Amino acid sequence: MLKWPAKAQRAVAAFFVKWNDIDVFVEDSAKYAGTVYTAYIQRILETRCKVGKVFPLGDREKVIQAAQADVKLGGRGRIYLIDGDLDLIAGISPPAATRLYCHDVYHLENYFVCEAALLSVLHEENPRLSIDEIKMQLDYAGWLQEIKPLLHLFSVFGLTRILDPSLPTIKLGIGAFVSDRKIDEAKIRTFCEARVSALEAAIDPPLVAQAKGAVDAATKSHPHVIDLISAREYLLPTLRWWIADRKLQLPAGKESLLFRLSKASSLERHAKLVAAICQCATGQVS
Repeated sequence: MLKWPAKAQRAVAAFFVKWNDIDVFVEDSAKYAGTVYTAYIQRILETRCKVGKVFPLGDREKVIQAAQADVKLGGRGRIYLIDGDLDLIAGISPPAATRLYCHDVYHLENYFVCEAALLSVLHEENPRLSIDEIKMQLDYAGWLQEIKPLLHLFSVFGLTRILDPSLPTIKLGIGAFVSDRKIDEAKIRTFCEARVSALEAAIDPPLVAQAKGAVDAATKSHPHVIDLISAREYLLPTLRWWIADRKLQLPAGKESLLFRLSKASSLERHAKLVAAICQCATGQVS
C-alpha cells in the first residue's frame, strides 16, 4: 500500500477533495490511526459535513507546528486536532492557532471508553448472553472503582509536567503500577510520595503550591475524570484484564476493538468538536 511521509500529508489532502468537505489533520502515527479516526469523525458529524479520510501528521508537536504555520485566510476548510495529554490535568492551555482544536480528553481513545460501547461490543462477542447478563457480569461501576488510584497517579504526573517535564511519567507504563494484572495501590502510593517529595525538595515551595493548585482545579473542573487518564497506555490494558477476569470475550486485536468501540461509543460529549469542525468547514474561523 502506498504510504506518504508525514511531511507530505498536508499536500496529499489535495487528492481527496472529492471525498472531504474539510481536511482533518490529526495527531497520531499508529497504523490504525487513520481508519479509527475516520470512522469516529464520520459518526459524530453524521450528515453535517463529509469527511472520507483524515490525515495523521505524526506527534503532537508536528500538528501544532502545522496549525501555527497555516495562517492563510480563506481557502479550503481545514482543522488540526491534538490530544489533551498531560497538559489537560496540569491545567496548561493548548497553543494558540486559528484552526487548532485540543480534545478535552487525554487521547482520542478516551472517547471510546464508555459502558454503552463496551456492552455493544461484548454482546457481539458473547451472543449467548443477554445485554442485562453482560452488564451484570461486566460490573462497569466496579471497574471505575478499581481504577480510582490512577487518577492520583496522573495528578502527580500532571504536577511533574508543570515542575520538571524531564522526569519520566506516562512512559513508565501501567506495568510499573500493577501486580498480577491488578492495579497495585501501594505501588502507586509509594511512587507518588517519592515523586512529590523529590519535587518539593528541588522546587521553591510557592511554585509547588501553585502547581498543586492548578492540577487540583483542572481535576475538579473536568466532568469525566477518567478522561484525564491515558486510555491508550493505562485504561484499556486494565479494562482488558478486568473483562478477562469476568470470563467475557473481547476482540483479540487492539485495532479491531478500537474500531468497534468508535462505532458504538456515546455521542453525548462531542458537541464542541462537531461545532469546531463545522465552523472550519464553512470558513467561519477568526
